Amino acid sequence: MSYQNKKIADAAEKLKAELKKTDEPQSVLRSPLLKGLYAEIPTLDPKERGAFGKEINALKSELEKLIAA
Repeated sequence: MSYQNKKIADAAEKLKAELKKTDEPQSVLRSPLLKGLYAEIPTLDPKERGAFGKEINALKSELEKLIAA
């Protein structure tokens, strides 16, 4: 998947790489990197929050699908 936000795109690459290396795939969903993205939402301009949140949710959904595969 292609992400518009560079921070989310970078995080997606790192989390997917982590997913390939780990013996415990579920741990990727508890990653500080992913939590940090969610924590950033309240600090954003209200106009940006919706799109940013949707992309984070899309990333989490993509990771969940990769884990289930």
